[in-house]
Amino acid sequence: MTGAAHDKTGARAGDGIPAGLTNDQWYDLAQRHVNADWNSDQPDGFLNAIKAVARDFATIAAAPAAPSVPAGWVSFADLEPPRDARLDNPEVVAGRRVLVTNNVKARDAMGRMSHVWFVSPIKTNDGWVAFDEADRKIFDLTYWFDPLAGVQAPATGEAA
Repeated sequence: MTGAAHDKTGARAGDGIPAGLTNDQWYDLAQRHVNADWNSDQPDGFLNAIKAVARDFATIAAAPAAPSVPAGWVSFADLEPPRDARLDNPEVVAGRRVLVTNNVKARDAMGRMSHVWFVSPIKTNDGWVAFDEADRKIFDLTYWFDPLAGVQAPATGEAA
């Protein structure tokens, strides 16, 4: 290939094409309009196609990015997870079981969060850790979520 080098978005240095879309996204964008507008019987079909591509690009480029941290997840650096006292002996306090992760951006093949455990995290000199059901140590915990935050424990100590 000759001429200016292409970057990963398909734009060439100095060609004035805004960065932000991959080559596949540019192709899909153009494909949506080439048959409907460009090849139409209207005398301004080419102009309509260019305008439509520009509008679509503006819509795609302006779309808000997905939040990096899902709603409700709290950083261990910002706030420690809650601790609960025993109902029959308030002097005995233990960490509440919460959902924890050591990689808030990790996703499985279905796009759901992975690297999530329901445990009682422990603060150590090396950061937050936890142990799963098989007593395997989970290191470098970064975020926690309390799925039972709105559930009130019975005041009498009896099972609900």
